[in-house]
Amino acid sequence: MGAVRPLCVLCAMPEVSNPAPRGKVKRTAPEPREPGSGKNPGSPLDPAPTLSPMDTGRDKGRGRDRRPAGPLRIREMGEADVEAVSAVRVRGWQAAYRGLMPQAYLDGMSVAADAERRRSWFGRRSPDVVDLVAESAGEVVGWASVGPARDPDVAPGAEELPAPRPTAGELFALYVAPERIGTGVGRALMAAGTDRARQSGYRALYLWVVRGNARAQRFYERAGFVPDGAEETYKVGGSNVPELRYWRPLSPCSPDLTSSPPDPTSDVPCARDAP
Repeated sequence: MGAVRPLCVLCAMPEVSNPAPRGKVKRTAPEPREPGSGKNPGSPLDPAPTLSPMDTGRDKGRGRDRRPAGPLRIREMGEADVEAVSAVRVRGWQAAYRGLMPQAYLDGMSVAADAERRRSWFGRRSPDVVDLVAESAGEVVGWASVGPARDPDVAPGAEELPAPRPTAGELFALYVAPERIGTGVGRALMAAGTDRARQSGYRALYLWVVRGNARAQRFYERAGFVPDGAEETYKVGGSNVPELRYWRPLSPCSPDLTSSPPDPTSDVPCARDAP
């Protein structure tokens, strides 16, 4: 759910405020983006889509199933959710990236600082970016963000103003409260985010995940994502953190996920099947 800049699957501006186009693939970004979700370089709020720790279905540490505390509701994020979302994100990072990022950096992450920055840009987000929260028994237990893809190779014209209508989407972030991993929160957020991306007319959905975040990678693969061969490295707390790009089609156009991603410049629903 990661660092889908958890996926948990994550730094001055957060990952969902008017995301700037990412640079060319295989580059070294300034400061961390949202892991696993493909994030804005340079913000302490978002050190890299992995997206977050994802659902495993069982608390292996205690040998028992984790059950939801109550009915789960997926809804759009509001300004009143800022602090709760920051708590989910910070705790998700600290749980998901232990051993993958400098521990001093993770220990120094602050919910209060994250919330302050998040609140400052919340009202200035791009209207094309959708933030969703998972709520159970009145408590926010997960968060996801999806919008137009920023990588120039999958979003032609993303660096132009005005940019053309995007045909590819990006899962910028997907985080689940650590104690709720395995209860279906991540799957529900992924399903809702994918639906929103499809409703926006995107033909494909991309995300970035921190290399070595095996749980997030398995989660995305179960959701139909596969690596497309692109990679990037960025710095978190002075250390290089590599990430991989994943993709999946949003239409029956490409049932064979081992094939190449669709051509985002084509108006043909299934470009490779066109006469």
